[in-house]
Amino acid sequence: MVAISFHEVFVDALLRCDKQQTTRLTQRSLKPRIKFRDIAQIYIKQRSTITSKPIRQMTGAGTTVMADRVEDINYHYPAYCPAVEDIKYGDMPSYYAHFIGKVEIAEVYKITPSHMSAEKLNAWALADGFKDFNHAYEWFVQQYDILWMEKTWTVVEWSGWSERYFEPMGCNKCI
Repeated sequence: MVAISFHEVFVDALLRCDKQQTTRLTQRSLKPRIKFRDIAQIYIKQRSTITSKPIRQMTGAGTTVMADRVEDINYHYPAYCPAVEDIKYGDMPSYYAHFIGKVEIAEVYKITPSHMSAEKLNAWALADGFKDFNHAYEWFVQQYDILWMEKTWTVVEWSGWSERYFEPMGCNKCI
């Protein structure tokens, strides 16, 4: 199983299935890290402390998975998640959205954005969870550099969740 970590800004787009692909700088290794049909564990800020994650309502499966991890000394998940006044979930349990679920990889391919048409760039940006290509462009410049469009990227796609452990903000029982 592979792990894919995302910035916090994408948590709700991922949970709503608005973002069902990720674009990563292509590595120069001979063996691809992520392949078709791999099961990927999806994380938010994987290398950050769990208490720095956004708090979201758990699904039924999420309640079980998080409870198991709280009990396991290997995970260091805190048993207590403080109530957050501005998040109104009622009686539904909530927790730090760190390990948010699993997906099955449906496709893996490479792109070089500077070789793509404006139409294809906009479709790629929307599938990658951005409002449009301009927002994607700004984000990639900020994360990488102004020459990011000249580089080769690996696009990893999936279709929905095989397991989802949290609900998106403002959504009750999303599918």
